[in-house]
Amino acid sequence: MAPTLRDRYRGALVGLAIGDALGMPAEFLTRDDIRRYYGEIRDFTRARPGHANAHLPEGSYTDDTQIAILVAESILKQQRVDPSDLALNLLAWYQAPDTYRAPTLGLMKACRNLQQGKPWNRSGVFSEGGAPAARMVPVALLNFRNPAKLREDARLATLVTHNHPKAIAGAQAMACAFALCLQKSSLQARTFAGQVAQFVRDQDQEMSAKIRWLPTLLKGSEREALFEIGTSAYAIDAVPAALFCFLKHPRNFSRAVLTAANAGEDADTVAALTGGLSGAFLGYAALPKTWVNRVENGELLVGLADELHEKVHRAQRTQSASQAPLPSGKAASTSHRS
Repeated sequence: MAPTLRDRYRGALVGLAIGDALGMPAEFLTRDDIRRYYGEIRDFTRARPGHANAHLPEGSYTDDTQIAILVAESILKQQRVDPSDLALNLLAWYQAPDTYRAPTLGLMKACRNLQQGKPWNRSGVFSEGGAPAARMVPVALLNFRNPAKLREDARLATLVTHNHPKAIAGAQAMACAFALCLQKSSLQARTFAGQVAQFVRDQDQEMSAKIRWLPTLLKGSEREALFEIGTSAYAIDAVPAALFCFLKHPRNFSRAVLTAANAGEDADTVAALTGGLSGAFLGYAALPKTWVNRVENGELLVGLADELHEKVHRAQRTQSASQAPLPSGKAASTSHRS
């Protein structure tokens, strides 16, 4: 039985956080470093001493999920993607004591720009980073039935911190992929990759071509494929890498996210994106309970997912009511007595 839409909403946000938390201790490390320090990541674990995330307990997510939560909260407050409100949320996050979870330099520079008084449409930096892609889950939850709005809101939610065309393309690609996962009960890799590639073709042809190439790698070695794709923090690598991990294991959440977490480099972002895709496709009930019960702020994430689900359905009910035809025999007349 296909998961309900509410279950998919929950799966997307909680799956994002689980993937993020699994990849957290592997961030910045090569695949060989991961083997040296951890053997193989199979569960939540603390980062090794000296690692940038060593202060975080196991099951903790990074700035990727933190910012996704800020986007979700802003959407619920403003009833839309509002980049000016998101900028205020980012500034408050930047000034809070719990900010440092190895955020990217581009993100921190953009936040400093906001602190210095730059408006949201001038605060973003010219960075090709993939970090904005991880904040696209709530954007997709809001707009998954409206491709034009999805594309524009993904752009707006990215511009606050990143204005490079590849960063925007990566965010739009993931917004599209999340939206597709929310709606599909079966998956054909070539069709899926083709739809995502087409969605971003006008924004960045290199990103589009790389995504369209992914299905040709699915029958080979995961390690070789991810080496070819790349798992760096650049959007041109991180986004296709996550799509590959999901398409390689579309029916197995654990294998998909662990493949991403053990790939190294930008492991937290790649695993977070993979977890969001898999969670949106398989639903919350399919996520391993041992991770659902231990991931940081799991109940908060479920609550945000449910609020977003209710918001979208309330808007749809209102729209349907406003467009409903008048009952037969009670049509309004525009004529008047002579």
